[in-house]
Amino acid sequence: MSSSGLTIEIREAVQADAEAIGFAHGEAWRVGYVDLFPPEVLAIAVQDRYERWPKDFSDGLNPLFTLLVPVLDGRVVGFSTLRIDPDDASLGEVLGFYLHPDAWGTGCAEALMSESIDRLKMNGAASIHLWTHPGAARAHAFYAKAGFAPTGRSMESPMLAGQPPVPEIEFSLPLSPNPGIS
Repeated sequence: MSSSGLTIEIREAVQADAEAIGFAHGEAWRVGYVDLFPPEVLAIAVQDRYERWPKDFSDGLNPLFTLLVPVLDGRVVGFSTLRIDPDDASLGEVLGFYLHPDAWGTGCAEALMSESIDRLKMNGAASIHLWTHPGAARAHAFYAKAGFAPTGRSMESPMLAGQPPVPEIEFSLPLSPNPGIS
């Protein structure tokens, strides 16, 4: 339960969540990235995100990833995709973190990030990193509030087939060790 009286649950995703995850992902892009991409490119990216999740679930999700969903008053409103780096077991990564705009400001993002950090820490992460678009000011503010800081590293990654890659910047969160765990 959140302080606003809304019921928030964080759990691992199941196949029945696929369409809701896709809808939340697409809407987060449609609203959150409206000023970052040309309208025709954004429209294609949004549609891709609507359709991607049912296909990904039917094809089988990567077993190295953990997919968490926030459930707000019984409705899946986003997701967080996590993994431990296969080349460095002390490094956790948040591969994707999106909420439907209707869930912004409800406490879902904070609850989802807290659970994501806890899961990665329990799996041995000493630090966590994530990549985000350099113009995503709302995301930057949220990540900073959660304790992440820009590292100064950047890269380009593919967004859509046939489109040029997009820039991303890295944020990192060092974790304190778990007491009693060696």
